[in-house]
Amino acid sequence: MNRKLVLPGGILWILGLVLSIVGMNIHNQTGSLISVIGNILFLVGLGIIGAAWLIARKEQERKREE
Repeated sequence: MNRKLVLPGGILWILGLVLSIVGMNIHNQTGSLISVIGNILFLVGLGIIGAAWLIARKEQERKREE
């Protein structure tokens, strides 16, 4: 897979997961905000990794056809 996409996607994915868990353990408005930011980062990171996987899969299929 393309490391230029997987590395930032993985970092965002892990950071989002951590922020989401930390936000759930803070019981006020700030915790809610941190949890929402964590969820957004998690989904963006997961989307980037998914896009990198799709690109790699299409390249492999293209190589098989040739």
